[in-house]
Amino acid sequence: MQTLLITIEFPPETGGIENYSYNLIKRVPDSAVLAPNVPNSQSFDKNQNFKIIRKKILYHRQHWLFKNKFYSNSIGYLISLIALLWHSWRTIQKEKPDIVLCSECVPVGIVLGLLNKVNNVPYVIFTHGKDILYLQHMPFVKWLIKYSFKNAFTVVSNSEYTRNLVMELEVPEEKTKIIHPCVNSEQFRPINVSNMKKELNLSDKQILFSVGRLVKRKGNDMVIKSLPEVIEKIPNLVYLIAGNGPYKAELKKLVSELDLEEHVYFLGYISDSKLPFYYNLCDVFIMPSRTEKGDPEGFGIVYIEASACCKPVIGSKMGGIPDAVIDGKTGKLVDPLDIKDISHSIIELLSDKQKSRNMAQAGFLRAKQELNWDRAAGILCEIIKNRLEQDQLKLNS
Repeated sequence: MQTLLITIEFPPETGGIENYSYNLIKRVPDSAVLAPNVPNSQSFDKNQNFKIIRKKILYHRQHWLFKNKFYSNSIGYLISLIALLWHSWRTIQKEKPDIVLCSECVPVGIVLGLLNKVNNVPYVIFTHGKDILYLQHMPFVKWLIKYSFKNAFTVVSNSEYTRNLVMELEVPEEKTKIIHPCVNSEQFRPINVSNMKKELNLSDKQILFSVGRLVKRKGNDMVIKSLPEVIEKIPNLVYLIAGNGPYKAELKKLVSELDLEEHVYFLGYISDSKLPFYYNLCDVFIMPSRTEKGDPEGFGIVYIEASACCKPVIGSKMGGIPDAVIDGKTGKLVDPLDIKDISHSIIELLSDKQKSRNMAQAGFLRAKQELNWDRAAGILCEIIKNRLEQDQLKLNS
């Protein structure tokens, strides 16, 4: 076997890292995956064209240890890290991969760093932003992250922002690569939703749309606060918010305080199969995320999904979002804490239809040509190929 991916986040579970890891590894020849044994994994695995090794890796966040506050903060982390270390070592010994991919730096990258001297197998670490900042306030954990980066063959980041975080930990630039998250252009594409607009009584409305977990850092609150000024200029505006989360009650309270019930609608959970229709329903996609308590937006796949549906987008200047939204070309980047900046950008894109169309078209072409999984996997395969060629040269010398 050439390549083994070790991950604690993998389908059939859903999420950004799950989607990123799966779409890359399934395009890498002669590969296998070590992942947690989760509900419905057996039915998922039998439909894949690569080997998936399932173990009860206790680091999996749905394990009972992580539902107990005491264990999750102390003993649980230690036990789970030991379990992940054990399963990783055993799998590497049995499968004998030429190279190992770590889905994130904490905890998988740390584990491979610790195993490096024992297994002597080159490894690549993927980084996503939050995983680098996670527990960095603990000096020993920060040292472990730096150690794992130092011994990795390559560190792959999802954005320029994340790569800068990596280089702040003394990783030379030539040892880093960027592989952006991508979209499935067969799923996310322009769709005629005129009948859907009629059914929802939205035919005469200008529509803003956001989707994501409803937490404070996503910036829905700042969009809502900007709406009174926007509605003065665009009275037929509606703002559709998809998703659930702990900040939902606070957002609903804010809508009530600003008397915006006729303009803001909470859609709740939208399935992946229905999501493209809602992107197509809107005139502008907006999510001015900000960094809260060390939790940044490492990239923001939703911006690319909206672009793939040929929609202009509004994001923020923070985190890795400038890699997802090219300011002035595929959308607008705003100060996520500046209500005026947000409201003026909304008014501009909803009022200047030609500018919006140009941005939408540029975003659509970029999503289709640059941010597709085949191209991303090609970058990864080149990294693997270069390392294997180096190893072969050493053997021949």
